[in-house]
Amino acid sequence: MSCPQFTFPLFLLVYAAMTSSGSTSSAARKTRLSPVSIVASVIFMALGLHHMKNVSSISAASGSKIQTTESNIVFRPLVNRSLHAEDPWKMQLFQRLDSLRQKCGDLCAINSLANIDTFAQSKQNPNGNFFSLQVKFVCPSLLEMEELDAGDTTVPYPPPQELMEYYSMSGAVRVLMEKRYQNVYLGGDAMSTVWTKDFVEEQMVKLKTFTQQETYRGVGRRMVQKLQKWVDLKGKSVLVIGSEKPWLEIICLYLGAAKVTTLEYGKIESLHPQIQTLVPEDFRMKAMNNTLELFDGVLSHSSLEHPGLGRYGDALNPWADLLSVARAYCATKDDGFLVLGLPTGNDSVQFNGQRRYGKLRWPLITANWMQIDGVDHQDSDLESNFTGFQGGGHIFVFHKTRNNTVI
Repeated sequence: MSCPQFTFPLFLLVYAAMTSSGSTSSAARKTRLSPVSIVASVIFMALGLHHMKNVSSISAASGSKIQTTESNIVFRPLVNRSLHAEDPWKMQLFQRLDSLRQKCGDLCAINSLANIDTFAQSKQNPNGNFFSLQVKFVCPSLLEMEELDAGDTTVPYPPPQELMEYYSMSGAVRVLMEKRYQNVYLGGDAMSTVWTKDFVEEQMVKLKTFTQQETYRGVGRRMVQKLQKWVDLKGKSVLVIGSEKPWLEIICLYLGAAKVTTLEYGKIESLHPQIQTLVPEDFRMKAMNNTLELFDGVLSHSSLEHPGLGRYGDALNPWADLLSVARAYCATKDDGFLVLGLPTGNDSVQFNGQRRYGKLRWPLITANWMQIDGVDHQDSDLESNFTGFQGGGHIFVFHKTRNNTVI
């Protein structure tokens, strides 16, 4: 019988050092590293590591050696912890989430600062503003996961107490009960239901002078400049996730993309020959039938902060944002790209409106992607109380690097 393997939680120490640097208020410091997460860290170091086994090393892209682990930490079903077992809605929700958690790989197991190093390998990215994480998941399971696409038109608010530890990552992420938004699209029509060929081509002409329609003022110019600097779209097939209006699709075609596929909660009819639209069920069925193409890259702006909060008729799911980007990773060619805009600042959940991403959630939502545009950002952006939401969020660019943790 071998002795337990002990490794000091590197990511935890780095995160603590990052969030304690600089002149910040005591309230902000509490937001980043709460007493709950500190206690969890101590418990993790003292007790939790006896579950770890099969420590191995793999070569990073730079050729250096980094550690990866597998874990046997006990799965705790939500169903067994329900405070209201007689509630059919809650039991159905918890059964679905328990099923999802057993399929989604280690992404759903990272529920505190303390266990990041248990389930992920972290390394410094010289071209990024935060650590890069490599996390194990199985692509066929993610692409075919029906639970991830579940709907709930009741727009539950607030979420059940049993889910709060997962939304808050055991206290590391502040959760605010902000407002009960109701914008139910899933299973119905999108905000803009028909995209005509004439409209798209008219908007492409206006884009030359940045007078086209856009979701946020000035975001079209910023997105065009970002793409021209970091990504070559000529002849590429691009997946766009989340579109109330086809502004991203128009930018892609303007910059030379051959084809754009839009994945949106609500149904959209595209009459443009270069734009295809899918709802989540269509996307999943194509994956199951082996007819889903691999894309050259993925674009999303001010969309992926919403999944799993219930605002758009989607079922509650604390991991939905992470799994949505992981699913996109699985549908992207090797050496593909991800251009992602999200509200950025101190990590928080403003329920049920949106999430905000900082030094903890940005590495998680982009697990297995490598940021390449670090020179365009300030590290302090990740610690700000300003979300950048007037423009839909900060736009980051990533490169897909194949690794041994993804199957």
